[in-house]
Amino acid sequence: MPNRTPHRLPFRSRAKEPKPKRRNSTRMDEAIRGKHIPLRTCVICRRRFAKRELLRYVPPTDTAGAGADPVPDERQVLPGRGFYVCESPECRERFRKFGGWRRKRKGVQE
Repeated sequence: MPNRTPHRLPFRSRAKEPKPKRRNSTRMDEAIRGKHIPLRTCVICRRRFAKRELLRYVPPTDTAGAGADPVPDERQVLPGRGFYVCESPECRERFRKFGGWRRKRKGVQE
């Protein structure tokens, strides 16, 4: 039978090498890649754009009534589920007729 080496070698006491220090990776990553840009999808054409390039609409509040249209959110800070529309005139026109936002209102009863 061949002589096999044991799975574990005998323990040797030797000093461990110090681990290299981590540099500040977030700062380095920003310098290399640039800053993160959030992406959103246009609800009409389904293309992806940077968030700042899209117009945001939120469903109207309960006090506005059942027949109210979505409220434009210029500063993109209003509470509620946001619907993003790109700046093309075709998408804006189709969004006026778009009734899908009524179905997507989460937790709001009509």
